[in-house]
Amino acid sequence: MPFEGSGPPPTCQSASTVCNGGAVYECDLGQMGGPIETCSDACSGGRCVSQACAQAEAGDALRGCRFYAVQIDNIDSEDGKSMMLLLTNASSSSPAYVVVEARSPTGWDQVASDFVPAGGAARFAVTRPVRDAGHILEAALRITSDNPVLAVQLISDDTDRLSNSSSGTVLLPAQALGTAHRALTFAEKETTAVTSTVGARNGAGVITIVGTIDGTHVTLIPTALTVVAAGMPPWPAMVAFPVTLDEGDVLQVFSSGPGADLSGSTIDSDRPVAVFSGNVFTTYGADLTGFNGGDMAIEQMPPTSNWAREYVGARLAPQNGCDSFFGLGRGSWQIVASDQDTMVTLSPSPGTEFAQGLSTSSGMIQLHLKAGESLRFSTFPDPNLAPGADAPTGDFVLKASPPVLLAQWLDCSPGLSLGVDTRFFQDDLLFALPANFEHQAVIVRRLGVPVQLDGESVPTKMFFPASTGQDYEVARLTDSQLGPCLDTSVPDMCQHHLSGAAMGLSLRGMDISCSYSLTIPPAPICVLPAPGCEHF
Repeated sequence: MPFEGSGPPPTCQSASTVCNGGAVYECDLGQMGGPIETCSDACSGGRCVSQACAQAEAGDALRGCRFYAVQIDNIDSEDGKSMMLLLTNASSSSPAYVVVEARSPTGWDQVASDFVPAGGAARFAVTRPVRDAGHILEAALRITSDNPVLAVQLISDDTDRLSNSSSGTVLLPAQALGTAHRALTFAEKETTAVTSTVGARNGAGVITIVGTIDGTHVTLIPTALTVVAAGMPPWPAMVAFPVTLDEGDVLQVFSSGPGADLSGSTIDSDRPVAVFSGNVFTTYGADLTGFNGGDMAIEQMPPTSNWAREYVGARLAPQNGCDSFFGLGRGSWQIVASDQDTMVTLSPSPGTEFAQGLSTSSGMIQLHLKAGESLRFSTFPDPNLAPGADAPTGDFVLKASPPVLLAQWLDCSPGLSLGVDTRFFQDDLLFALPANFEHQAVIVRRLGVPVQLDGESVPTKMFFPASTGQDYEVARLTDSQLGPCLDTSVPDMCQHHLSGAAMGLSLRGMDISCSYSLTIPPAPICVLPAPGCEHF
């Protein structure tokens, strides 16, 4: 029997093709036309797929069989370098055949293909930079697999050890995309390092939107003056900018002017889109002091319907010996609210305090945010903490109602990574690392729940409470504990298997002058258009 999925079927108002009775039907002007293909296995997402893909697309927001990637504008020295697509296949028995395509006026053209072995990983190097502001036709990449995979995008992949600016994010599968988003960026701040770097755009924030269905109507309302197209005057804040995107088209915009911050900008569409935001290149407004540097900082934004009510803020610490932007042991965080009357509570871990102005006698912070409001705050070590005390600092638990988005800005070499969503932790996760970085893995678990890495238990002594409530614990694994990752052609050298119930994972990699960071999103999450998705 063809897999029909769960929840209400998609309609022709939100798709160009739909599944009906195990066949693909064409949609024309909102009306269902005739069948165009009968599926031999299953139909999902308006196309014929395998049973495994159909099952993933019915309820897995992490692994999937279709993704959209985009090589966002970087500094000029990096634009011509390759972007890595890093794919892992958790199936123990079935390889996944993956095709990477770029659209042309005549259709989708294959640019790479390979098998991702069962229980293994594969890397694709592609070069398709989107350098300009504006509506760029056919600029994105489409990734299609015949079995579910986890996909990571690493802009300027550092395979030659010569990259100066890079950034990574987990790609959301097509079924986890949505129609309502808000952006998150750091304020545009010029420094000597930024202005002297060709293509840094004065530290501009960037929003990049990818169309996934032909004829998608998108409305961007930026929160600051914005460059929406090369040669056009900057677009004013809080004024709607409309654009129609076909599948594979890209709209890329940049903040315009000192202090401009696009955080909270809304991106609304009538069909699902992929949204990325962050900064082209930033030093957070600080001048460089030694072993630190400017870098790209990009994340794919989950739709607001998939924001969470609870996160663990697990700080990704910089590598040893770096010169901190924030101060030793400090972390830099940002919250974005989508709804009015949003209440947020922050509970720090033992040994952690919040920046002056947020601190209270109990250590717990309560905040009231408005729709679209963005708040940036810091964590730092308790000054009364005994020197050498064995209590890592910088972690906390956030609870919010309605849901919010939490992210952290990385120290030493800038980067952007989301907080760990606690709704559904991964209980069995295969992940791979890019070579040539000094890696760190941050594991979050519920109190006392056993966790194994590559079949070995992660010792309890490595875990520390994420808050005084002690519902969650955090462990940090260093490069030496993860093992060498120098040659991606050697099977299993850069692959790891995390298992055990109730856990989350963030990763960071640093090289001399570039870095990447990412947080694995939860898998069994609300998949649109399920009823009540925006409130669960």
